[in-house]
Amino acid sequence: MERRDFLKFSASVATLSSLTACNDNSVDVDLIEEIEPDEVITVAACLANCKATCPLMITTVDGVITKVSPETTTKGSEDGFDIRQQRPCARGHSAKQKIYNPDRVLRPLKRVGVRGSGQFEPISWELAFSEIAQKLKAIYEKYGSRSVFNLGGTSSGAIYSATPINNLLNVMGGYTGLFSSMSFSQVDKIMPYMYGSRPFSSIVESKFSDLYLFFGFNPMETGASGAGYGFEWQHVKGNTPVICFDPRYSDSMLGREESHYFIRPGTDAALCEAMAYHLITTDQIDKNFLKEKCYGFWAESEMQDPHNPSLTIPEVPYEECYEAHILGVKDGIPKTPEWASKITGVPSEIIIDVANRLAKAKTPYVIAGWSLQRQLNGEDNIRAVSTLALMVGAVGKRGTSNGDMPYSDFYTTNAAFFLPAVPAHPTNAKVRMSAWPRAILGGKEMTIIKDDIILPADEIDENGDGNLGSNIKCIWVRGGNHLGQQGDSFKISSELSDENNVELIINIENHMSSTAMYSDYVLPEMTWYEQTDLPFSNLQSGSMTFVIATTGIPRIGDTKSTWEICDGIARKLGIENEFSMGMTEYEVLEHAYSILKSLHPELPPTLKEMYDKKIVKFPNPCNESYESAIKHCAMYEYVNNGGILNTASGKIDIFSHKLRQLSEKNIIPDYWLGKDYINSIPKYMVVPGGFEDETQASEYPLQLVNYHAKSNVHSGYTNSSWLNEAVRRAAWINPADANGILDGDEIIIESKYGKIKVEARLTHRVMPGVISYAQGFKFTPVGNVDIGGNVNSLTTHMMTSPVAKGTGVYSNRVRIYKA
Repeated sequence: MERRDFLKFSASVATLSSLTACNDNSVDVDLIEEIEPDEVITVAACLANCKATCPLMITTVDGVITKVSPETTTKGSEDGFDIRQQRPCARGHSAKQKIYNPDRVLRPLKRVGVRGSGQFEPISWELAFSEIAQKLKAIYEKYGSRSVFNLGGTSSGAIYSATPINNLLNVMGGYTGLFSSMSFSQVDKIMPYMYGSRPFSSIVESKFSDLYLFFGFNPMETGASGAGYGFEWQHVKGNTPVICFDPRYSDSMLGREESHYFIRPGTDAALCEAMAYHLITTDQIDKNFLKEKCYGFWAESEMQDPHNPSLTIPEVPYEECYEAHILGVKDGIPKTPEWASKITGVPSEIIIDVANRLAKAKTPYVIAGWSLQRQLNGEDNIRAVSTLALMVGAVGKRGTSNGDMPYSDFYTTNAAFFLPAVPAHPTNAKVRMSAWPRAILGGKEMTIIKDDIILPADEIDENGDGNLGSNIKCIWVRGGNHLGQQGDSFKISSELSDENNVELIINIENHMSSTAMYSDYVLPEMTWYEQTDLPFSNLQSGSMTFVIATTGIPRIGDTKSTWEICDGIARKLGIENEFSMGMTEYEVLEHAYSILKSLHPELPPTLKEMYDKKIVKFPNPCNESYESAIKHCAMYEYVNNGGILNTASGKIDIFSHKLRQLSEKNIIPDYWLGKDYINSIPKYMVVPGGFEDETQASEYPLQLVNYHAKSNVHSGYTNSSWLNEAVRRAAWINPADANGILDGDEIIIESKYGKIKVEARLTHRVMPGVISYAQGFKFTPVGNVDIGGNVNSLTTHMMTSPVAKGTGVYSNRVRIYKA
């Protein structure tokens, strides 16, 4: 009997007993009152990979969600800025739509048709465990551990993550994993060449700023929650003027800005070079800062290596330095505002005016969104923005940034880092997130220099190179939709459809995603709302860090946790004890919590008491103290107190000898345009799919940019009808590019790599010559057209950035026409 029915039955019996006691032999059943079942309130978290984890209060009746609310652990006078209530955006509030969606996978499935056909049959857990264990063992024996790829996924908390899969595969003999990110691979790789690490300023540091200069930075959409850095920016911004360059007039502007200027995608480095030209020629640069704290803006003499006194660093001749490049000493092209205007589409007088504004500001907060570094010239785009800030001394000073995105320090509150783990197998290798599709057929030829893979030290030769040596034969996916998030979805789907390429695909998933459609086994995992875990604050959760103890609602369907799934497979392989390390799933969390407790004594004594507490928040105030400056302001310690950075020169490297050495090792790929590839100094480069790509311009006249829609993060909320009704899913087209297309028409967007069918939205909020369309929708191919509107059906993974070998999917040209 269901609990609800039991409660109704009990209520009826109780009422009848009461009536009988009154000696009334005739019972009118209409008088029987039902007792309302009790409401249960638990804590969950939205882990949608918007990089701003949000706690949720889930109200259930008989295990069924009736209400989703913000957390209420901070109330009244306690609710301020440093410690505050966290409020989810519309995505978090639509939890019911996610958990009760018709595409929810509620029992194990085995593929019976061809991959992508959607033909599956139910299978028992025990049979699934047995078949997967047998097939997995055979692949290890035939192809070796490098053939087994754990692609994981980005939907994760602590034990609700890919860690159990890592443990299982390490016990079995190792695997090939992923590193870096589709989101920020280029900036993550290039910043250490300039700064020796990847320093960040927080968004609250900008409270000391007197000017915001944004390059494609969009905090109100990428950080949309009511507790993360979007919220913080609105709080600290005040009347500080905002100047923004972006191909799209985003929701972060909407009157918040002083000035918004359209700029062609991928041309930000040219804009920065033109501003640099004006600053140099009008003597508005911070010469002392550039001389004392930076290296390579001007010529540099041969010097002793600051890290190894027995070595020397060669000179930088003047014609190779940054100033000479800006003035056109070597190439004969001065990087004037007029030169840049033709490339960027920004009027020269605007370039001059903004450069003057930047020079006059005392504490400008200069920042670039991650979209700049998803171009094929993305590393130099980011370096150019950072160099512009350096030229006016706007790094390491209170109220400034270094050009990178703002960041939240969440490491010490992240239980996932402290989970007990099976030691990594010594043969493990790693491939960049953006590169895994190339490993399907080309893994044997992937190398460190050509593809930026990671290998064990004993496999690296004297030239710093080494070979992966294996194609993908088995893929594990958990909590991610890689088919939709990678460039060239049509190409990937074609390669995955052939079982001779990848012989086994295992997908641990909540919903029938496009990746699940191409899997051999779809194993249903509990959602975030059903999971007992310790989710953490994230990259864009803001300066207030926190730990959430989620208790979860009763499981729906025949679902399991990733730990239980891996434990079941390990049992079939006879390695259960090695996998579990003698612990239960809860004991694993207890171990991680004990380390969190040692780092944060203010946490409750035990994990059980933490679950009673629900949420613990840690203030990280931004004030004028030295301690606050170290935490919130990038490069504050170095700029104000000196030291030697982990760069070639020991200073901030505008000219990088390490990049020069890397350039000598790399071969320029055949698809590259021009002679510049890996540059010692940041340069604007013409790249495939960019504005100046004349090989594509006539056939594909428009540039395509994509963004994170408010209705979904990647594909995590694509299936929410509420959000789809709230946010119009359409391609933004400037009326000047419509060519007879009307608002609301169905159109085809076509590139060299594929076609998608979407709705047209005519708007002046996008630059002429540019199409803007949100990413994250479900890859749904019908013939050669993706009717689901997945933007990566139009992009490619076969061309990568020079240094990080990262994704360049924002360098893309298209054409449009009526469907």
